[in-house]
Amino acid sequence: MISEQKNRIRTLLIFGLLCWVGMTGPWGRVWASGFSDIVAQVKPSIVAVGTTDPMPGTPPNFLGTGFVVGDGNYVVTAAHVTSLPLDYERKQTLAVYSGDARHLRTTVVEISANDSEHDLVLLHAEGLNLKPLRLGDSTRLREGDALAFTGFPLGYVLGFYPVTHRATLSALTPIVMPMAHSTELTGRAIRQMPTPYLVFQLDATAYPGNSGSPLYEAATGRVIGLLNLVMVKSTKESLLSDPSGIAYAIPGEYIVQLLRSAGINP
Repeated sequence: MISEQKNRIRTLLIFGLLCWVGMTGPWGRVWASGFSDIVAQVKPSIVAVGTTDPMPGTPPNFLGTGFVVGDGNYVVTAAHVTSLPLDYERKQTLAVYSGDARHLRTTVVEISANDSEHDLVLLHAEGLNLKPLRLGDSTRLREGDALAFTGFPLGYVLGFYPVTHRATLSALTPIVMPMAHSTELTGRAIRQMPTPYLVFQLDATAYPGNSGSPLYEAATGRVIGLLNLVMVKSTKESLLSDPSGIAYAIPGEYIVQLLRSAGINP
């Protein structure tokens, strides 16, 4: 009888310890704070970035994802998302898409500031007036932190429905990896060599349409990075024949610098 009681007590103690570890670990803290509420707060600030033209019947052309900052009339995205040449004969312009699938809103934008080194661009959209996301301190992140990103992974293929992915910060890794032989170097890698910097490596699969998606703290919703599926992956994974399933993000400290260069208080 005494032995059974000891076993029960031991079992309860082990169960309690496991619950404590789960609730104090990175995703445990997220569950306690209500991750669903965080996603609901973030989604209204997510926009699709693309082009539009006045031709009737022309469907939206999504090129990537962006998120609202500043006074609600600015959008941050990846610079390569906006690099597609515009068809001026068709009066094509850059635009962001907001609202929802039933009430899609198109707002013409212009480039306000550009940071080509970190593949960041700031767009200005007069009259957008959406709730801006808050920025966090990306320099305080630690490997193992619980993060998330929200965007349009396959553009308009899935419709205007922002998709959220959970992720863990797997590593802080240099944007350029050392090569065993000079023949392995790509033009992009060579251009990055004079000014290497660290990027965030995530244990999540993202897709081209996720470029420009905000990477945020799952417990607070504060943005601490920007998903990049072109510049970073093509530099770090140039020798891979198949996608690795790893996602990368530009640290948020460079977003802060971009905003300050445009006279915006982050």
